[in-house]
Amino acid sequence: MRKPKKILVIDDEPDFHSLFSRILEQEGYVVISAYSGEEALEKLTYENFDLVILDLVLPPNKKTGLETLEEIRKINSKYQANCQRWFKMAKNFISDSR
Repeated sequence: MRKPKKILVIDDEPDFHSLFSRILEQEGYVVISAYSGEEALEKLTYENFDLVILDLVLPPNKKTGLETLEEIRKINSKYQANCQRWFKMAKNFISDSR
């Protein structure tokens, strides 16, 4: 039997976590929640995840989504390639939204 894939969901909205967790867990994934960039980075230092889902619009009084994304890239090289592509897309999206 395969080990279930583990997903880290980073968002400051509890309702989003509940919804996302319920959907992903029904599909057989293990979901770990983080409610801030700082909490996510702490979890990433001692756990490995198959996927990280990050809200880019985290509260400005803490580490922003883009700052968190940059730090995630530094923590583990396995996230490097995908983060590079997503980081560019996120920056473009935010620039276009302003």
